[in-house]
Amino acid sequence: MDTVLFIDGENLKGKIRTAYQEAGKSKPIWHEYNFNGLFGKVLEGITINRKVFYFARIKEYKNSLEKSRQLIEEQRLLKTHLEAQGFEVILSGRVRGQMEGGRNGKQILIFKEKGVDVKIAVDMVSLACDKKVKEIILGSSDSDLQPAIKEVRDRKVSCVYLGFETQPNKGLSYTTNKTILIRNSELFEFEKTKKKHDTIMEWPLNRGSATSDLWWFVAIMIALWILWYATGGPSRPEAWRGPFIEPPAPIGTGEIYGANSTDSSSPNSQLNGWEETPALPSGRPPANRSPWYGQVSINDGNGAYEIQPGKEYIELTALYSNLTPVNITGWQLVNNPARHNPVGVGVIPFAVSLFTSNGASTLTPVILRPGDRAVVITGRPLSRSDWPIQQSFRFNKCVGYLDEEFETSDITPSLRSDCPQPEDEPGVATLPDKCYDFVRYLSSCHEPEFKEDREGVDRVDGRIDDLTRQCRLYIQDHFNYNSCVKWHEQDTDFYGDEWRVYLGRTWEMWAENREQITLYDQSGKIVAEESY
Repeated sequence: MDTVLFIDGENLKGKIRTAYQEAGKSKPIWHEYNFNGLFGKVLEGITINRKVFYFARIKEYKNSLEKSRQLIEEQRLLKTHLEAQGFEVILSGRVRGQMEGGRNGKQILIFKEKGVDVKIAVDMVSLACDKKVKEIILGSSDSDLQPAIKEVRDRKVSCVYLGFETQPNKGLSYTTNKTILIRNSELFEFEKTKKKHDTIMEWPLNRGSATSDLWWFVAIMIALWILWYATGGPSRPEAWRGPFIEPPAPIGTGEIYGANSTDSSSPNSQLNGWEETPALPSGRPPANRSPWYGQVSINDGNGAYEIQPGKEYIELTALYSNLTPVNITGWQLVNNPARHNPVGVGVIPFAVSLFTSNGASTLTPVILRPGDRAVVITGRPLSRSDWPIQQSFRFNKCVGYLDEEFETSDITPSLRSDCPQPEDEPGVATLPDKCYDFVRYLSSCHEPEFKEDREGVDRVDGRIDDLTRQCRLYIQDHFNYNSCVKWHEQDTDFYGDEWRVYLGRTWEMWAENREQITLYDQSGKIVAEESY
């Protein structure tokens, strides 16, 4: 049976458009956006057999022929673009234009979709009933799909909610088996699809003309530059063997250093094999490179547009090609001295590798395995008294329970909700039928709430509690954060690929533009730089 990705096209575009607006960016050109690259990254490791986009069919609207024709043409371009990337495109329902009140009481024409969610729901349930699908990944934040999700899960089909780190739909997270959230930084990576012929130029055919000769000269120069770059370019040892001249006084001494030499025993040629790594930005000599240079990358996260230090963050990622883990505790992040006075410096602290909600924890270095990332927040952890984590921490497969328990909507980026599936917990298969059915329909990362209502009636998650005492004990011993840790700490995949690191600053660190982020190791040598 197949794994199918269902995407509500307009819903997805709306979420992407919002993320771009919050970042101060213009919305992307939809028929150039690399949707295939985006889903390939966020769903890495999952084999998708079908990828389906749903849109409402647009028709000409007599009160706004020009606008409706423009929308029809945009949809045609997008449909062709998506099909070229391997997606199926289904047009169902309709787009209806209606007049609504705008600013200053002026009536404006608004186009709204109708019927797309119905078509998605019908297809989900149909495939589940026909036993043609084992897993549905739902790329929609429409709460109206929750009844369809329940019907799908009733037929033992797994359902995954694919949402966004900004305002994920809590209802869909609780209704589905698992939640995957798309980060804003991932949305910005795929703004334009790389085309096969992007770099090919159309040459004039009037041979012998001055214009033609000029084009051939440009072509030859480009070919020579490509050859030079392919054979090492600025990273070749010859590029750094000098001589170099220090800046004149008062900035420098004006003296000459780095005599030109081909001696392979010179100090520079012994620096950790630097000849094989790319040149540093800003023309810095290789002697300033860290032994970890080229092993950690920087992503500017939301640093360009977030002003609250508790929400402002950047990302450090260890490359998948690394041969060993990288310990980044004690490393320093520094902003652009030309933009900040005084210069902002943040030191990567120790973190809690495994914590319990009763406060028991041990601090360890932040160690990034190949592919791991550290989300580095400028400020401090949540200052709420009930929040148990007051240090930097490492993700594990149970963290999603804390997201629900403490309603952490004010944490940026959102915590992931990818806890173990309730039906896979040890002992579920031996439960009595009623208890087994209750557990099987639980959402991951959800702790059932047992309480008595005003009339003195016992309820669980709002419905009358008719479960046995043994069933309640089983649920309370398996479906909360501490119990999840108890049962799964020894799992090989218990620890996640992410750390949350807090620098503890009281003011924002990264500027809106013309910013340079520099990462230094404990010896003060450069590991990575990123500018925007």
